[in-house]
Amino acid sequence: MKRVISMRRTILVIGAGGGVGLEIMRMLRDSHDLIGTVREESQIASVRAEIPAAARVVRLDLADNAGLCAGLDDILSGVTDLEAVVICAAVCPNGPLETASIRALRDALEVNLVSHVSIFQKCIPSLRRSKGRIIFVSSYSGKVGMPFTGLYVASKSALEGIADVMRREVSKWGVEVILIEPGGLKTQMVTRQMQGLKAATAALADDEKRLYGDRYRQFAKLMESSYPGLTPPGEAAKAIRTALRAVKPKTRYRVGADARYLLALNARRSDRAMDKICLDIFDAADSESTAPTKQV
Repeated sequence: MKRVISMRRTILVIGAGGGVGLEIMRMLRDSHDLIGTVREESQIASVRAEIPAAARVVRLDLADNAGLCAGLDDILSGVTDLEAVVICAAVCPNGPLETASIRALRDALEVNLVSHVSIFQKCIPSLRRSKGRIIFVSSYSGKVGMPFTGLYVASKSALEGIADVMRREVSKWGVEVILIEPGGLKTQMVTRQMQGLKAATAALADDEKRLYGDRYRQFAKLMESSYPGLTPPGEAAKAIRTALRAVKPKTRYRVGADARYLLALNARRSDRAMDKICLDIFDAADSESTAPTKQV
């Protein structure tokens, strides 16, 4: 059953430059006025070319909280009918926690968590008036911590918890807070991860190579072997569209066989059992396994 949405109301898509964000812009361009945000100025023209009906395409850097808040104030000042906010943007640094920089951790939390709270705070007055929806693209990594994804896992685990709090705080006004939990998606972010992993592996110091060289090799093989089978970003966009249209949406939507598999296992297995499952997936990379492992 679908809601009847009056006229062409506005949806704000954070992270519309590619992947899931661009796909949901394509899906909604005939039914809504759209405001899409991108991280790089160079992405504006390409998004406008893809989505000519978009109301606006603007640059917002989620790593710059002051600039983000000022930009949102400017966007929202001209919007009186905000139907929903969809947040698709994220970063995913990879590598062992022992050698991860604290700066990289702060950057991941800033983009993947702090910015999301700021967007919520700025948009909730408008969503309260419209009884609208805010949708976060999370990941199965919010519940299943694979090796080498610790910074991403930290941010997504926090997002999962904070979204629960948001939902409980704003439900009395009819505002819905929804999480999309994909597995691996075939996006530019994954391509950048693969490139970054190769560069990081080549630059390993002798001590780190001795301690983690095997895991770097396994992770690289895992990413390469699993990439062809990753879920198209359009599947996550379809879940977002379903969440926008449902009369009573779910609080969480799992997307992709890998997400459904690992989240189901995590719900019924012990921590020790999940430790073995996650490490077995890494070890299986040496035998060219294509077991599902990648995060969004």
